[in-house]
Amino acid sequence: MSDLLKKFNDCIREKGLRLTTQRVVIAHLALSRISHFTADDLLVWSREKDKGISRATVYRTLLLLTNLGLLESLDFGDGRLCYESAEGRKHHDHLVCLQCGSITEFHCGEIEELQCEVANKLDFKVEHHSLKIYGICKYCSGRIEDNE
Repeated sequence: MSDLLKKFNDCIREKGLRLTTQRVVIAHLALSRISHFTADDLLVWSREKDKGISRATVYRTLLLLTNLGLLESLDFGDGRLCYESAEGRKHHDHLVCLQCGSITEFHCGEIEELQCEVANKLDFKVEHHSLKIYGICKYCSGRIEDNE
């Protein structure tokens, strides 16, 4: 975590921006999360630390963190972006429940291989990709086993 904050601090200084305590609070909270979160979530958490943090400061800091490659922004089609750490995590894809909005991360080697095969056949150089599968989770569909 401290490496990520140091990278953030260094980049802020390189860009000639001020490293305010509010930016540090927001960056620390955002980079310490292991699950997906929204700007509104981050605003609530930030205001628990500093009541003076504005929505605009949260959005500007999220943009900085995303532009620096420290966070990844994800659009799950519900009108708001979610964020997750882009550092130190293996590539993964997402299952998104259309009823409760839950997001489940998964990795499937076979899917990754198929994507590479298709790209190669079409002479396409993949830079990055994101796979999101939308449906209904087992909790919302009522398929929960009694022993779970």
